[in-house]
Amino acid sequence: MAVEFVVEDGTGKSDATSYVSVVDFQQYWENRGIDYSALTDPQVQVLLNIAAQYLDDHMFISDIAVSGQALQFPRSSLVDRNGDTIANSEVPQAVIDAQCEYASYQKTLQLYRNDKTTGVSARTFGPISATYKNIGGSLKIRVRAAELKLAPFLKTLEIRRV
Repeated sequence: MAVEFVVEDGTGKSDATSYVSVVDFQQYWENRGIDYSALTDPQVQVLLNIAAQYLDDHMFISDIAVSGQALQFPRSSLVDRNGDTIANSEVPQAVIDAQCEYASYQKTLQLYRNDKTTGVSARTFGPISATYKNIGGSLKIRVRAAELKLAPFLKTLEIRRV
């Protein structure tokens, strides 16, 4: 079986699985000096599908643009961080960039899960020793970068002290 992979083009496709094409993902990271060319197209497609699901788990302002669309974008009556209106037939560049960041996060997470030596540290305190895996830094950076890109489109919950 092949990976089901359909890129949303702004028409509100009912079968879309991603906001980003494989080529656009590769270009996004090449522009930042990171080479993902060793990955096959199906490997990148899986990363992008997972990233789109994660992205779509957020609560976004406004409504979806087309009834029955598979993904959360395009949306109606959406405004970007500069106050510019985003067309109902457009997936904002910030959403595309956020998906690339989440896909990279997913790849990094896979590497840490599969490589038993990456990020492994050992500590000894007298007769007690512990070995553990530290995956914090690069993963947190990827998620934070994606969240910042999505911020203008997210519903926020206000927490008040009583």
